[in-house]
Amino acid sequence: MSHPETYIAYGFTEKSGQLQRLTMPWKDPGENQVTIKVLACAAAAEYAHSHPRFIYTHPTLTKCHVSILIFISISSLYPLHRDEAARRQGFPEGHLRIPGHETVGEIVKVHPSVTTFKVGDIVGAGWHGGHCFTCDACRSGDFFMCPKRPITGITVDGGYAEYATLRAESLVRIPEGMDPVEASPIMCAGITVYGGLLNAGLKPGDIVGIQGIGGLGHLAIQFASKLGFLPIALSSSPSKRTTSLSLGAISYLDSSQISQASELQKLGGAKAIIACAPDAEAIGSLVKGLGADGVLVVVGVPHEEIKVSAFHLIMKRASIQGWGAEVPSEIEKCLKFVKQSGIKPLVERFPLDKAQEAFDRRSTARFRAVLVP
Repeated sequence: MSHPETYIAYGFTEKSGQLQRLTMPWKDPGENQVTIKVLACAAAAEYAHSHPRFIYTHPTLTKCHVSILIFISISSLYPLHRDEAARRQGFPEGHLRIPGHETVGEIVKVHPSVTTFKVGDIVGAGWHGGHCFTCDACRSGDFFMCPKRPITGITVDGGYAEYATLRAESLVRIPEGMDPVEASPIMCAGITVYGGLLNAGLKPGDIVGIQGIGGLGHLAIQFASKLGFLPIALSSSPSKRTTSLSLGAISYLDSSQISQASELQKLGGAKAIIACAPDAEAIGSLVKGLGADGVLVVVGVPHEEIKVSAFHLIMKRASIQGWGAEVPSEIEKCLKFVKQSGIKPLVERFPLDKAQEAFDRRSTARFRAVLVP
């Protein structure tokens, strides 16, 4: 398949700067890599929480594995709470970085070392940009905990571009017939809330609170409903009520009007609460809404520390756990569930040349801003 000599990308070249239009030279994928033509890239909210914007580099992995070049069709714009977390973990700064870790595209070039993917395959790329295969975590099969893993759009370039080069082990196979624009938010936002729900010890009929009805929360409501749980939307915005109920919430609790924790206790307490919005005070207050053996699953990362009632945790045998994005094999399972159950991300589409506008509208767009080159 032919390719251009150069392609367009949007990236950060300095702290606190705007996205810059960049002309990137074509480079064939290296060992264990593919190149994709980007079809969609959702604008993740993580980037919103790290202003001034930080630009990261990452220590080179000791062993090169397969990478693939894909043509990006979609890249989600997602708030930068996780990017801020990455900065706090000590990633160095100072190099150009093309963001975008909710990307879907078509493979246009494959390095000969890659045997599991071929030109024409539609694939996605999420937070997990690969792994080293040799550390204790990798040797035990827990690839997401690899301390050397690249992070797409943060320590390696992501999908705010016409093309992207990715490692083979980071690729997600997109189900046949799935719209790349709708698949792209599942790469991180979708799999995060799906995994959080599946690992919260829930059974069909259990009450689940969904805090924050935005990019993650609107998907969490749908997943919870389709999995047989009883989702209750928890928000401070009256404007989200109608949408929440239409997505499958059985009730809507507005914190500006009532105590959400008290209302949950009237129902016997929530078996789980998925905390999606990065609001430390709101998250901490919801611990009192948990029922016996309930769990608060934190997937949104606030800047401030979360303060909770230890007394309630003790008396209810309640717990708090975090949950993040997953490895490709788990995302593929999630995508199959999305397709079979009819879950639909709510998105607003932007052309690539409107990357800055999409980036600025991460939190105000209709739940998920998606770049479509």
